[in-house]
Amino acid sequence: MIGTTDEMNPLDRLKQWLKHVNHLLAVKLKGSPLHPMYHNDKGEYLAMLDASKYAKGLLVDLGCGNRPYYEVFRNVDKYIGIDVLPYAKPDIYGTCLDIPLRDKCADTVLLIQVLSLIPETSHLVEEIRRILKPGGCLVLVCTQNYPTVIFGKKAPLFDYYRFTRHGLRYIAEKHDLEVALIKQLNGFWTTQGYIFNTYLSTDSIFHFPKPVQIFLRLSLTLIYFAINMITTFFEKLHFVGRYAGNNMLIAIKKQ
Repeated sequence: MIGTTDEMNPLDRLKQWLKHVNHLLAVKLKGSPLHPMYHNDKGEYLAMLDASKYAKGLLVDLGCGNRPYYEVFRNVDKYIGIDVLPYAKPDIYGTCLDIPLRDKCADTVLLIQVLSLIPETSHLVEEIRRILKPGGCLVLVCTQNYPTVIFGKKAPLFDYYRFTRHGLRYIAEKHDLEVALIKQLNGFWTTQGYIFNTYLSTDSIFHFPKPVQIFLRLSLTLIYFAINMITTFFEKLHFVGRYAGNNMLIAIKKQ
């Protein structure tokens, strides 16, 4: 058993250091311009700030993961996270295709980056409509333009769809939900920036051994920063929403 750092052999020390570096790159730099997904995360966070004005009462976060927006929605009376994945941090383990809640119990439903992972889209939206109270609000963010996501063994999920704002409007109206807002979260420049950063941080280095990947990711942080700053500048000069990486839908269940 390894006791202290002093008792470790050089290889174990290197492995521990690489583990800390990987954690730094994946978690601690999230939200920073040094992170490859800076523009994606920033756009989504700002969208949640807008959406919090619509949230109220009992909020149900479907596919909650580690509940990254819990603090944003502190204005609601109660926040319940539901997820099926073993490493998530839900209040209730369950699937969004059979939500373990009674009819008409929720005032707000969050569905963040889940819709593209569910093959039975209509079934999912009908389940959300079932648990929403009349006048209740659905806040949905989903991908329009991003490479196919590959999940590891710990997440038995598949990436099925992409949705434009017109597709989201159609889905909402088909299920008798009134559209309150549809918003494009990124334009051409920032979307292409984080897609290119994703390529750099994943596909360009996957063929290297894991320790080498971590070293490369560390060295790439300055490149991420440069790309993030350049694309921010050009996005301010010319925003083109039809290249949006993500779209947000806010829809109300009719009375």
